[in-house]
Amino acid sequence: MHQPDQDIRNRLLIARLPAMPQILIKLIEHLQADDLGMQELAALIANDAGMTAKLLAVAGSSAYQRNGRGASLEQALAALGTDMIKTLVISDSVFQTFGSFPHSDSTDLRAFWKRSLGAAVIARELARRIGYPHLEEAYLGGLLHNVGRLALLATAPREYAFNFTALDDEDLCAVEQRTLQITHAEAGAWLIERWQLDSFLADAVLYHHESSERLEAAHPLIRIVRLAHLMSSHPDDLEALRDGAALCGLPAGEIDEVLATAARQVDKAAAHRASTCLAPTIFPRRRRWRRRRTRSSSACLTRCRA
Repeated sequence: MHQPDQDIRNRLLIARLPAMPQILIKLIEHLQADDLGMQELAALIANDAGMTAKLLAVAGSSAYQRNGRGASLEQALAALGTDMIKTLVISDSVFQTFGSFPHSDSTDLRAFWKRSLGAAVIARELARRIGYPHLEEAYLGGLLHNVGRLALLATAPREYAFNFTALDDEDLCAVEQRTLQITHAEAGAWLIERWQLDSFLADAVLYHHESSERLEAAHPLIRIVRLAHLMSSHPDDLEALRDGAALCGLPAGEIDEVLATAARQVDKAAAHRASTCLAPTIFPRRRRWRRRRTRSSSACLTRCRA
C-alpha cells in the first residue's frame, strides 16, 4: 500500500537540495570554538572570491566610503567590523544556498525571507539580552527556522504550494502532518542535520512550535529561536509572547524594546543590501488590546531534547 509519509521522505532524500557553502560551515566551526577574530575572518573570506567581492562592494558603499578610493580587503574588513562581517557572511550564504532550491525561481520568496530575516535579528537581540554567548548562532537559527518550508516546496510542489504561503502556526503543522505526514519543522531539522553542524541548530528548528511547558529544560538556543518565531510571526499573541519571554528569562516589558531594536537592525541590513526598507513588513505594530489563547502545538512534535 502507498505510504505518503515514506514517499515524501524518499523525495527529500533524493532531491537535489543544495549543500551549505563551506565558508558558512567553517564560520560556524570557528564560532563554536570561540576563536574567531579579525585575522581568522580575513583568512576565511580571502578563500572565497565571491564573498570577498560582496564585502568589498558593501565597504565601498556611501555608508563606509571615506576617501573616494576603493578599499583593499583588509581595509574593508576593518571598516565593517567583525559583527557586521559575520552577519553578512551568514545572510549571504543562506540566501545563496536557498535561492538555488528547486522551484525557488517560480515562487515569490520575498515575504518568506523578510519574515526569516526578522526572526534572525530578533533571535540575535534576544541572545544578547539574556547573555547567550553565541549571537551569530542565534541569528542563523532565526534565519533557518522555517527552512523546512522551502524543502517541502522543493520536494512536493504540487502538494505544498498553497500551504507555503499559509500562516506559520500549529494549524499549518497539523495540515502538513495530515497531508504529508511530515511537518516543516521536522523537514528543516532533517535538512540541517545533513550538514553535520556541531550545534543545537537542528533542535532549534525542530522545536520552534513546541509549547513553553515542554521546553523548560531545553537548550537556550531552542528557547531563543522559539521566542524569535513568536515575535516575528505572532506579535499580537500577548499570552504566548509573555510565556516565551519568561522561558528565556526576558522581562515581558522588554518585548517591545527587542522588536524596536530588531526593526532598526533590519533597516540597516536592508540598506547594506541596497534594498528597500523591510522593517514595516516584518515588524507590524502590535495591537496591545488584542488577546487570544494559544492552542496546543502537539500536532507538530512529540518530544523535546534538552
